[in-house]
Amino acid sequence: MNTRRLVSTAAVALLAGAGALITAPSASAKAYDLAFDKLTLRSTNNLQAQVTYSCDEGNTYLLVVNATKLNVTGHEESNAAAVLKPAQLTCDYGKHTAKPDLNIDPGSHFAKGDRVRVTVTYFDADLGFYRFKQDTVVTL
Repeated sequence: MNTRRLVSTAAVALLAGAGALITAPSASAKAYDLAFDKLTLRSTNNLQAQVTYSCDEGNTYLLVVNATKLNVTGHEESNAAAVLKPAQLTCDYGKHTAKPDLNIDPGSHFAKGDRVRVTVTYFDADLGFYRFKQDTVVTL
């Protein structure tokens, strides 16, 4: 009788534990997401991106935004970039918005009507490669 009761108790505990795992929030799941929202020309020397992101607690990736003007000739190449360090991100598995100002390369120029390729990505500095890369072409 005690053996049957012990087995029944163990079975109930096992099922309860399995149920808790099934219904637990997916906090342990990888929650990396990255989406480019918009690029704003605030002045000829100031671009601002808007990015929606999510990341796991303990994130070590950099969030990188690059902008390159398209349809240029000769030496007219124009680039801008922003890097958000892990400490600048809220990594709690939820979606958040970042609005980094992009640093414009010396000699680069952006104006209303320019077509610009924007790349957003997480960069793994330890391994030296990009993750979750997204390219978008926009018109300022």
